[in-house]
Amino acid sequence: PTRVSPDSLSVYPLEWSPDDKGLLCLDAEGHGLYYVGLDGSVRRLREGDPLTRVLAITPDGETELVSKFNRDNRDIAFQKADRKLEYLAETTSWEEDATFGPRPGDVTVVAAPSYLAPVNTISIWSSTTRSYSPLPLPEGRKSKPAWAPDGGMLAYVVSAGGQSDLWLYDPATTRARPLVEDPQEESQPAWSSDGEWLAFVRGTT
Repeated sequence: PTRVSPDSLSVYPLEWSPDDKGLLCLDAEGHGLYYVGLDGSVRRLREGDPLTRVLAITPDGETELVSKFNRDNRDIAFQKADRKLEYLAETTSWEEDATFGPRPGDVTVVAAPSYLAPVNTISIWSSTTRSYSPLPLPEGRKSKPAWAPDGGMLAYVVSAGGQSDLWLYDPATTRARPLVEDPQEESQPAWSSDGEWLAFVRGTT
């Protein structure tokens, strides 16, 4: 491992830059965007909106997937490089998390009936039908959806009883199962480009 970000900067990686020579990173507040080069160079790309949280970004850096306050709840929207905002759909649900996929143009959205509701759903928003299709997942608090590059498997986090575990959902069989279920805390799943490996953060208490 090689450290590339300075002590003065608190950022989280979102995506590799188009030239693979750096990372597109989000600041600790969740709305400012930085470029951090593998050579240690740092460049602030956008200040961002304090009411908007960036969730994902396309590899070319042109389109962000964001969660934004919209009247009395949060809705998921596309935000283009020209800062134009386009909501997927203005719903009454509290849309708290999202990622691109499983197919081009699709968005996977985590939504709850209200803020801090004990259960939520993961749905697929289709750019063709412009509607949501819920996935048949067990009830509970779910977060951090991440699709394998071919869209053949979804990794996500389930939180229950103060514990966070990593689960997998197979759309071909519509079955969900725990991948890691132990006393440790698992979060932030991320697939390798060939879909053979799944990296995640593991914390101990």
